[in-house]
Amino acid sequence: MNIAAIRPAAWLLVGGTSRLHLQASRQGFPPETCRGETREGPMDAPARPPVERRRQRRLELSVPLVFTTKTRLGSTVSRSGVTQNVSPGGIYFRTQSAEDLGPQQEITVKLVVSRRGVPSEATVSLSGEARVLRVERLATTDQPPGGDGQWWGVAAQFVSRPRVDLSTVEDLFLPR
Repeated sequence: MNIAAIRPAAWLLVGGTSRLHLQASRQGFPPETCRGETREGPMDAPARPPVERRRQRRLELSVPLVFTTKTRLGSTVSRSGVTQNVSPGGIYFRTQSAEDLGPQQEITVKLVVSRRGVPSEATVSLSGEARVLRVERLATTDQPPGGDGQWWGVAAQFVSRPRVDLSTVEDLFLPR
């Protein structure tokens, strides 16, 4: 039983009973996570469609990003990745550098999107502090095109609302 994937839910047990199913039902685990033997034989409960738990709509966006984190030894490192979706509340990105990431770890995320892919036009920059919710190994089919090696998916929730800046290339060269 994969405890990390379990969502508490009320469910109706159909068919025979087993200790595994009765114990799981008392704890509120859904049947798709509780496979076991009944007195009559194997029992698999029907799987329900996943429940959408996001509070905000996400923008499907695939652009390069840089995230900064602290290693286990305390040094600060910057790594690269590619966004998959972004919302005011969080971000999901793919990276080949997940060795320093873990749940509840703080990261700083920065991405820059040029308008219509033309560097001389306005750019949008998004940056913010986020907390890692999960890190998952991606199947080969979920990896970005042209990617070699192992890729990881990282879900992070912004600690505060991310900062968004709109600028032009000329603004980047003005003294501050």
